[in-house]
Amino acid sequence: MMVKRIGLSRFVLLSFMLALIMGLCGLIMPATVNAYTSVEITGNGLVSSTPVTLDKSCLEGMAQVQATYSSINTWPTKSWYVGKGIPLDALFIQAGGIKAEANIIKVYSSDGFNITFTLEELLDNTRSYYPNFKKDDSLVDLDDPYSGHIPGSTIGSVAVPPMLALQSANSNDYEDLVTSEVPHLLFGQRYVTEQTNNLFVKYVNKIEVIIDNDPDQWAEPTATPASGTTVTSGTGIALSSIFNDADKVYFTTDGSDPSISSDMYNWIASRWWSSRLDVLDEINHPVEITGTVGQTKTIKALVIGPGRINSNVTTFTYTIGNESPSLTADITNNSVGQDIDITFTDDSDWRSAITGVTVNDSTLNSNYYTVTAGNLNIASSAFSSPGTYSIVVTADNFTNASVDQTINGNTPPSLTADTTDNTVGKAIDITFVDNTAWRAAITGVTVNSSSLNSNDYTVTAGNLNIVSSVFSSQGTYAVVVTATDYPDTGVNQTINAALIPPTLTADSTENTCGRAVDITFTDDPDWRAAITGVNVNGNPISGSSQYAVTTGKINIASGVLTNPGDYTIVVTATGYADASVIQNIIGLTPPDLKKDELQKTIRDNVYIEFTPTIQAWRTAIYRVTVGGIPLPYFGIGSSQISIMKNTVTQHGTHTVTVYATGYAPTSCVQTWLP
Repeated sequence: MMVKRIGLSRFVLLSFMLALIMGLCGLIMPATVNAYTSVEITGNGLVSSTPVTLDKSCLEGMAQVQATYSSINTWPTKSWYVGKGIPLDALFIQAGGIKAEANIIKVYSSDGFNITFTLEELLDNTRSYYPNFKKDDSLVDLDDPYSGHIPGSTIGSVAVPPMLALQSANSNDYEDLVTSEVPHLLFGQRYVTEQTNNLFVKYVNKIEVIIDNDPDQWAEPTATPASGTTVTSGTGIALSSIFNDADKVYFTTDGSDPSISSDMYNWIASRWWSSRLDVLDEINHPVEITGTVGQTKTIKALVIGPGRINSNVTTFTYTIGNESPSLTADITNNSVGQDIDITFTDDSDWRSAITGVTVNDSTLNSNYYTVTAGNLNIASSAFSSPGTYSIVVTADNFTNASVDQTINGNTPPSLTADTTDNTVGKAIDITFVDNTAWRAAITGVTVNSSSLNSNDYTVTAGNLNIVSSVFSSQGTYAVVVTATDYPDTGVNQTINAALIPPTLTADSTENTCGRAVDITFTDDPDWRAAITGVNVNGNPISGSSQYAVTTGKINIASGVLTNPGDYTIVVTATGYADASVIQNIIGLTPPDLKKDELQKTIRDNVYIEFTPTIQAWRTAIYRVTVGGIPLPYFGIGSSQISIMKNTVTQHGTHTVTVYATGYAPTSCVQTWLP
């Protein structure tokens, strides 16, 4: 069985290797140990078929090296790391060696994080420390030395080993070494721009060496505009990888194949895009294509990232052309069955260079369209159903001209704004000549381009009701209704400021249960005439029998406010904000309760006496509670309330409360012995 040897001889002395082979520390075959005090080396890529666990004392007893590492994260920002620990080669020798066909290394952290590498990228490729990566090639500090998208100097680079650090620090000073994040995987850069910081695994507790007979390969990068497009000089080409994260796109524009030392495109990883919108287009900037009309320009690109084989090199080719005129969609006769007239500012050179027209990527036969000065007429047969069609015109030595053309189907009804009660705080009723098919096809309503939730509107025959909360202030609102196979239809709805109603004053003189109450206000004849309803606790009451409005007064009938408590009374009036008041209703005075003076247990009947005897109160009793818990049954006599044995289940001292409609609650304290 072959053992794969990875060259780090410049860092590891022969005596160190011999000491390892001689067994500088013992091997633990395998055992469950604390993740922070050991590292397991395992996998089918090891020569040994048995996983090896190296405990903390074993690791610390191995010969160690120290090194400084330049690193860049995916923000990207440059920083230094120092580490003191064991080269990965030494760990694998200690584990018995690696098979020649091993190709994947996976590093695990005790916090659940893990990173996959190819063996080639982590061990075979030369990795270096770039001491001047914050300087230019004249060794002068860069204007922004910490910005990772500004390439630094490669001068003075020194190869450094991939290390399992037992001491590390985010610093370039060995005096800062600490053990707080160890074991800590550290390694150098394959080039001065490579982003490695995000791959430094902390708290390493396992390293797996794998033979993968079908290793993953990064997908080829993509470009926008697509390869083969004619573009104007100065057009920017955006490149992208599948994740735009640790998978980086490297490119060239001189015809050479790109590598990790080529220009990087997606410096800022996608995870940070929302946080870096102010500089995203400046740092991840498109590749500019320049040249003269007729020239062909080439971009070559590939994706390089951790844990997978590099993508194949992809070639994107562009022809420099003239700018085509802008196309304008037809919005006047754009229904199914009608020819469409696409208009443009006339350019005779462009017209004569036209080579074809596509509709939704399907090439039209030349007899389906006619080009005249400033006009492209497309036959109605090209648009068989309602929808949006993408129209593209190609012309030699010109960029593609395109426009989205909407083709309408059925005609929706016209909407009429609400002009009767269109004030702030009121629901709005938009009307239309009823069309049942259109109503059934409605898919949504927007107000000022914001989609409403389905519970914010209701569509009935000839009416669209929109809740008051949608219109929070006065102004004009654009209401648009969308429906399947219908063009959008809309209306501008004006919302007026609501008039101020008079202040309502609660009745504080006759406000007892069973009596009518008089809500008073400073009289306003206009407001009185505009009143449309009265609600009590959110429920409308009848104007014919339950309330009456007269000068300065609203009388609410005796049968409405039947129990003690606070009632919210709201008066609505057309063109006015709602007027409201809290009306307190006082209960009638109940008799006093007197506890049963005899010593009683929960197995005895208990008799609560009351005085004076009020027949109406006895008749109105609807609940008795003990300790807040309603009794399932109880007896009412002429002067006492009977609490039956075993209806109270817990002995102790409890409050007995009697409730009667129209009366305030009355209570006493009763003790039940064990």
